[in-house]
Amino acid sequence: MKEEKRIISEVVGLEGSPKADPGETKTLRLLRDSFVGRFPEESRVMSVKMAWHEFWGKASRYLSRDELVRCGEAVVFASESHGNQTRLTGDPYIIHSIGVASVLADMELDTDTLVAALLHDVLEDTDAGQDAIREKFGEPVLVLVDGVTKLGKLPFKSFEDYQAENLRKMFLVMAKDIRVVLIKLADRLHNLRTIQVLRRDKQVRIARETLEIYA
Repeated sequence: MKEEKRIISEVVGLEGSPKADPGETKTLRLLRDSFVGRFPEESRVMSVKMAWHEFWGKASRYLSRDELVRCGEAVVFASESHGNQTRLTGDPYIIHSIGVASVLADMELDTDTLVAALLHDVLEDTDAGQDAIREKFGEPVLVLVDGVTKLGKLPFKSFEDYQAENLRKMFLVMAKDIRVVLIKLADRLHNLRTIQVLRRDKQVRIARETLEIYA
């Protein structure tokens, strides 16, 4: 029995990832925490740390160390860009960005998608520009972030127009890169998970919109 446990431990690893070993696990933990140490002070709260640890645990199962570093640089960039912005829950805004990326890490999506998810609100809600994202994370990531931003900025005259135009736009975007749609869907899912802080009428409106447009 002990021998069986030893073999299973070697194959599965201590963290549930293939071929993990104690030294590597400790190294990854130190790397994970090093990014938290670079967050603005207002973002270094327990809720954000827990969200980042959750994301890291998912992503580290299938990403390489270099890919994890890219995600870490993205979350630091996003946290600095969002600064002292907060959610209606009172949490630092970066917790939403991490939550969206965490949804996509569950699906084991590629690094560019996770990086774009961490940055998905930077163009719309901060002073960071396209050049900064392109220079630090590359053109493919910028295209994804810009696509998500444009998807949320469509003009509508009525709810019916909103529904038709959004669906049309989503299909157009999907034809170019389905990852933009996946990030937007993950964004909506995370918003729904924190919907309890809104007034009842807003909860109903957002739920209805989600069913009619995103379902």
